[in-house]
Amino acid sequence: MTTETDARQTATTEILPSTEIRPAAPPPPELRALRQWVCWKYEPRPDQKPGKPLVNPMTGDNADHSKPSTWATYDQALASYRADSGYEGVGFVFAVTDPFCGIDLDDCRDPHTGELQDWATKIIDRLATYTEVSPSRTGVKLWLKATKPGAYCTKAFGGKGGKVEMFDHHRYFTFTGQHLAGTPTTPQSRQAEADALYEEVFGSAKPATTQIVVDSGASRNDAEIVAKASATNAKFARLWAGDIAGHGSQSEADSALVFHLVFHTKDARQVDRLFRRSGLMRDKWDQSSGGQTYGKRTIAAALRNVQAQYRPAPKRRPRNRIPSWITDAMKLRTHPRAILKAILDLCAPSPLDAHGSRGYAVIGKTKLAEMTGMAEKTAKRHLSQLEALGFVVVVSRGGIIRETGELAAHAYAVPAKEGALEHLRYSGPPRRFVPPAIAA
Repeated sequence: MTTETDARQTATTEILPSTEIRPAAPPPPELRALRQWVCWKYEPRPDQKPGKPLVNPMTGDNADHSKPSTWATYDQALASYRADSGYEGVGFVFAVTDPFCGIDLDDCRDPHTGELQDWATKIIDRLATYTEVSPSRTGVKLWLKATKPGAYCTKAFGGKGGKVEMFDHHRYFTFTGQHLAGTPTTPQSRQAEADALYEEVFGSAKPATTQIVVDSGASRNDAEIVAKASATNAKFARLWAGDIAGHGSQSEADSALVFHLVFHTKDARQVDRLFRRSGLMRDKWDQSSGGQTYGKRTIAAALRNVQAQYRPAPKRRPRNRIPSWITDAMKLRTHPRAILKAILDLCAPSPLDAHGSRGYAVIGKTKLAEMTGMAEKTAKRHLSQLEALGFVVVVSRGGIIRETGELAAHAYAVPAKEGALEHLRYSGPPRRFVPPAIAA
């Protein structure tokens, strides 16, 4: 008796020659109905397998698997392929808005006999979904309804050069239409089977880091998110209102809005709640396919892809600016008493280490920079200028301030009381003052 596996291996012995028209048969109706088709061609690459770049069927330019505007319908792609001898065939782009997942088994099939390696046969039997022969005739591609459970996509498997690739968005599959006999003729819902295969090939599913939910303490409420996003992004505002202009379909608009929301919050429940309030909400959001609703699948894809995260700008502490007359006085070596008093006034919110009757206070560049808002380097320069003018005196150049017992890289004694400023009331050259404790 001939088994289904035997039938698959014998039914595919008629290999497509390079001049054969592809696809050999039309795609399953669910795939054909989607506007996610492109053309492709071979592109030589030195010391590597030929590349298969995507081509926009409508323009002949390169297509992009992340830009729906460069895709077309199946009929448009097929017509373009048949009209241009430089194309090798058509392909299907997997998108976050569809329920499909593609699994590519490379180097698992004899191109002359059609015989499959055991490891590939086991995967095909387990998934039991639409399967076809690849253009090279050395591999097979499986199309199913599922979501890739983790971040990994490609890994060597099965020995003898075998490899497994798994994608559910931002990738494309060439389509040959050479259906593998004995497999279903349409993609099947196989989430559990896809999860098991992923774990077998790649190990335990590790979600992308962007799927981590932000702590509730750091998150913003719904109203704040909508207000901020609407105020700063016109595209978000239009999508939020239900305007899908500029998008190829409402599904593409759904995905775009969810991507915007995920930028503002990584909490899947909050994204779902917000989408339901938007003008794009419709019954399809809760329709289940492949073991997961359309809404959950769209959110999961966005969480895997949106790396950026909105962070509110930190609140800046108001900076106390040094009045220009102070710096002018320092340059002109005039008004020394006003300079010192102004520094003390600026430092008033955080009292200096005043020493009462001794008539002086200790200040360092860090304290002055903190109180005035200027850089430490600038504060150090100003203090050095004051020292050169004889308005302050150094009490420490790295070590312990004798009067306070504090450590300081540079500390300066500054007159802190009116009595200590008396000697600066004349118009002649400034006289250096020496704090009493230091003089002793």
